Amino acid sequence: MRAEWVYALRDATPVEGKPDTYRWRHRGAAEGPDWPLRNFQPREFECPLSGVLLLHIPTVDRLDRVRDRLNAPMLVTSGYRSPEYNLRVGGAQASYHMLGRAFDIKVREGARHMDIAQAALAEGFTGFGFYPTFVHIDTGPWRSWCQ
Repeated sequence: MRAEWVYALRDATPVEGKPDTYRWRHRGAAEGPDWPLRNFQPREFECPLSGVLLLHIPTVDRLDRVRDRLNAPMLVTSGYRSPEYNLRVGGAQASYHMLGRAFDIKVREGARHMDIAQAALAEGFTGFGFYPTFVHIDTGPWRSWCQ
């Protein structure tokens, strides 16, 4: 884990049994000058239903590097999902969103779905879902699908 995370994690709680995974009660506990990601803000990762922010730090660091590779603005449309919210939106029963290890990404301009997937693959992402308006990426087992 990068040293820059040390201060950002002071208000976070480690998730038991999930190495390198931390929970903030709400994004306000993570926001501020110590937030270590260059390209994303805590609000992009919080659960819309619970307001909780849960991140697997190595995965979110990979996402930051994907954005650097693309050199195009990206929007995380779905980060962490509480089990209740995941059920509400029809997510997979064992969704990696519930582990802070999955993101739905919309590129605002300049990149195609395949550009996102190639950059994510180069940074170690292994799950890819292609939808009309976004790309899902995660660090679960190797797989891909189209909707």
